[in-house]
Parts: sequence; structure tokens; C-alpha cells
Amino acid sequence: MKDKLPRDCFGCHQAQDSHAGRLGKDCGICHGSEKWKPSSFDHTRDTTWPLTGQHEKVACHTCHTANVMTQKLPTECVSCHRPNDVHAGSLGKECDQCHTTQGWRTSVSFDHDLTKFPLVGLHVTVPCEQCHLTRQYREVGHECIDCHKKDDVHKGNLGKDCHRCHSENGWKLWQFDHGKETGFALSGAHGKLACEACHRRPPDEVKLKQDCLTCHEKDDVHFGQYGRQCDRCHTTITWKGAKVH
Repeated sequence: MKDKLPRDCFGCHQAQDSHAGRLGKDCGICHGSEKWKPSSFDHTRDTTWPLTGQHEKVACHTCHTANVMTQKLPTECVSCHRPNDVHAGSLGKECDQCHTTQGWRTSVSFDHDLTKFPLVGLHVTVPCEQCHLTRQYREVGHECIDCHKKDDVHKGNLGKDCHRCHSENGWKLWQFDHGKETGFALSGAHGKLACEACHRRPPDEVKLKQDCLTCHEKDDVHFGQYGRQCDRCHTTITWKGAKVH
């Protein structure tokens, strides 16, 4: 009785199967009868997972570690790239929100305006790593003082919300109307004083009194005999030239 020869590809070519059976036994799905290369299999056309960018260069068995007929591979980025995640999962599982398949550092796109801290003014020009000291990113605070404590020439005496006076366009471009904001307009010699001359502790902690003697008791040559309201006789321009009303 004659030996019955196999008629399927795998019957003769099992030893030549570089995929070690992971892609099934029907070689004809991808290969022709004349030569093994090139393969006619189009991953984009023949599957629901198009291979683009760096994915095109990956060998089949890198992802397909078992028979493709039975192995169902997950399609979310982190299922393959968890070891590459420098953010340690802190930014979620969808790497393609910022990265492309062209490479981790190629064409990275991230819209900071979609976060709780939109970048405006000079913040736009700051390199990411100047604020984000690690690649976890979410650990950075949102308060001005979280980053600018060292820049605070007021040494904390005016509180932590720099934005009340300053803008993101530069420290020197500040705007604060003392009269409107506090009810105590700075007129005369008061307008020339540095903030910390009066505010030695944050305004949120200590509310300064508005009577003259609170600040000028040491200047009172009358030793309190005429009360606490110096402005009954004096102006904010100078002590001299007092007029009794």
C-alpha cells in the first residue's frame, strides 16, 4: 500500500514554519507556492488592527505568542506597552492620547488647555520638565505659590494667590487697586510705600485697622491727646501744615 502524502501546507512545511505554528497551518493564506517571501498578508486589510508607524517593523511573533486562531490579543496600548510607560499608569491606559505609532518622542501632542491648568502668557514658553520634575505629571500643584514661592518678593506677607495682582505675562505687569480692593485708598505719601511696610503678615490672616494711629503711633508728637484720627488736622501728603477744622 502506497504512503498517503499530506495535501495541506503544514504536512510538508512544518519544519520551515518560522512562526512555530502560531499563525495556523494554512500557509497559503499569506504565502504563494513559488517562494516564501514576500508574504501577501495585509494586516490592515485582513484584520481590524492596522499596522502603522513603528508597529509595521515588529515581527509577528512579538505580539502573536500563541496560535492566532485561538489567541485573542487586546488592542489597548498599555496591554503591550506597560513596561514602556514612564508615567507608571498615572496618565491612564490610552497612550495614543498624546503619542503616535511613529515613536514615543515623535510628534507628541498634548493640549494642556484641556487640563485644569490651561497654559497662558509666559507659562506657554516654560519647558514641561521645569514644572514636572517627574513623569507622573499629576503631582504638580495648581496654586501660584506651588511653583513661585522662591519668586515671592513679599515673602508670603500678601498671601499665596499671586494672581490677585499679577498676570501670567510677567511679574512687573501687575494691577491692584488698593482703594477698590480694600476700601483704603493709598493717597499722598501712602502711595510711595512698599506693600510690606504695612503688610507684615498675609492679609487673609491679619486684617489691618484703618485708623491713623495704628501705624503712626510712633509719629504722634501729641502722645494721643488729640485722638487716633490724625486726618482731622493732617493730610496724607505730609505731617507739616496741619489745619484744625
